[in-house]
Amino acid sequence: MGPEHQRVGIALNNLAEVYRAQGRWEDAARLYPRAIAIVEKNLGPDHPTLAGLLENYAVVLRRARRDAEALEIDERARDIRARHAIRNPRR
Repeated sequence: MGPEHQRVGIALNNLAEVYRAQGRWEDAARLYPRAIAIVEKNLGPDHPTLAGLLENYAVVLRRARRDAEALEIDERARDIRARHAIRNPRR
């Protein structure tokens, strides 16, 4: 697969989620940027999977008391979700 395969990005997200469940906020926060970069490279900047990773990252940033960063990440995730909803409206 290689280090830039989307499954690697998802695996990093999953490991970060384990750290989050353990209350290891900074450990989790260190993994998300790479996971996000890999997923974005593979799926594109507007993919709903990317929005999910960004939302997870924002939660961890808030727990780590990095609220300003969390707000920026949350806004990006909301923008992706909004663009996706416009292109794929529910019937």
